[in-house]
Amino acid sequence: MRATLTARAAAWRDCGAFLPIDLERVTLRELRAFDAQSLEPLLQDPVVQGFLPGVPRTPAEVARFAAWAERQRCGGGYVCVAVSIASRPIGLIQAWPLDPSAATIEWGFALARQYWGRGLFQESGRAFVSFAIAHLGAERFEARAAVTNDRGTAALRRLGARREGVLRQCLTLNGSRVDCSMWSILAAEWPSPPAVASQPRQLELDGWCQTGSEARTE
Repeated sequence: MRATLTARAAAWRDCGAFLPIDLERVTLRELRAFDAQSLEPLLQDPVVQGFLPGVPRTPAEVARFAAWAERQRCGGGYVCVAVSIASRPIGLIQAWPLDPSAATIEWGFALARQYWGRGLFQESGRAFVSFAIAHLGAERFEARAAVTNDRGTAALRRLGARREGVLRQCLTLNGSRVDCSMWSILAAEWPSPPAVASQPRQLELDGWCQTGSEARTE
């Protein structure tokens, strides 16, 4: 069992070798600590904050979040991908395992408001799901969306997610407990073949996760 878990964690840790993914209009790449300044307008938007629990609210918190995300990926238990245009992040997709096998993952997304309504989440979301199936071994994706988040739930439905029910008072948003809909995607039902490279880029993987190594010794 330990060997299996180690292999799963290594897949999460090393998945950056299969990034970036260049799509028609956006690129999926790893989030890096130096992206903090570009992320501030997205994460400090009050409309976006209204649907994201625990979102960073100050420039310092955004910087800490970006650095934390980089360390966590190197620890093998979290992935945060920047949705970018011309190397500038305009959104985030994040995922983390819900069980020791990492076969079931929870994921979430956020996109800057000026890019809503353009189909960019469909483009990036489909690529991310295919990426996670191919390289993280994901078999089930779970997403929780506040029942009042009409835009977010519509995006999940268009992506092919199925609504499984309502989780009562599941999240705290703006100081209040809110009900959430649970949406799922199964790898076995995913209609598209993985639209990602099957071989990693040639990287100098020694030191690829130096930041993560430092974090584990803190």
